[in-house]
Amino acid sequence: MNKNNRFLFINKKYLATFVLTALFGGNVAAQNVTGDTIHHFNPMETLTHTRSIIPNEPHKPKNPVVKFSNPEDALYVELESFTHATTNNLHTVFCPLVVVKPFVRIHDKLTIGATTTQMIQNYFGPQMTSITHDMYATVALRTSVGTFDVKYGKFSALNYSPKFSKVMPISHYFINAKTLNTGHYFPRAIIATYTGQEISVSGGYAEYTPGMAFHGDGYVVFVMQQNLGENLQVGGMLITNQKDVIGNLQLTCDLCYNMSVLLQVVNLGERPAFFGTYQYKLKDNVASIAINGFVQSQDGVMGGTIGIYHKSGAYFSAGAVKHEPMYENADGTPNEKFDKFTPSIELGINRAVFPKRSK
Repeated sequence: MNKNNRFLFINKKYLATFVLTALFGGNVAAQNVTGDTIHHFNPMETLTHTRSIIPNEPHKPKNPVVKFSNPEDALYVELESFTHATTNNLHTVFCPLVVVKPFVRIHDKLTIGATTTQMIQNYFGPQMTSITHDMYATVALRTSVGTFDVKYGKFSALNYSPKFSKVMPISHYFINAKTLNTGHYFPRAIIATYTGQEISVSGGYAEYTPGMAFHGDGYVVFVMQQNLGENLQVGGMLITNQKDVIGNLQLTCDLCYNMSVLLQVVNLGERPAFFGTYQYKLKDNVASIAINGFVQSQDGVMGGTIGIYHKSGAYFSAGAVKHEPMYENADGTPNEKFDKFTPSIELGINRAVFPKRSK
């Protein structure tokens, strides 16, 4: 073997060794000329791929351009029922709640939808009758500075903290939402809202006459809600026309990790009323103790209760109420309990059954 052939043979052997080391030996360290730094070469990286090439990497699907609501988004069903007992009377109320809210979302920014909240109940009279709490269409646009939305139909313009309804007897929920009208549901309104990180501002027009068309004899509506830190929220609503000015005020506060308060002063300028709730959460939020109290001017409904509310939705409360709507006869005339404070106890359940919530 001549000198040149030996040189070629040795080069081929070193070349094979280098290739095998590069392919199977992981990162190969090559010291630079100065010896101060070490450059690591990864054979799975190339000049055109700046990150490692992972064989069979799973494909990550992109959000669809158009998204339609699924059943968990578009349907909510709540079981509500209670038995109300006085000294010589026992009354059972069944009042399931169903919310239907389908929507279409485009580019995860523009949402077009509709919402209706329906209840069948025998609280207002012995017969089962339906109540439509709200029914409206909405268009919402999410932007980098906040969310803008417009609602048209029947709805409440002020968020009256429905989470506190879970620590009210269901009979008190009816008094709060329907008798005192703290939610102030407009039969027909068109209201635009801006919602930012800490504030929500709304403005629009509302009427109280039935039907879908506007007649020009309604009210201008202004609403503002503000978060003051993490634990305090205040809200207010002003409803005005040439003759009347009506105001609602609301405050919710988390006093500490296990105590919270709801205060509402509503229908100022019309028939003022007050409703308050104090909630104390027991260890691990298994249950809460809550006190509810309310009074309406012009010799209206008034009373209060104290109760225990389990996270399963079951509750027990005891108290006394004057002018309780349940104590009216079928023809609307009051019975003997209506005009006096009547002690009572109430045992019921208020639980979401669809979609099922994770524990």
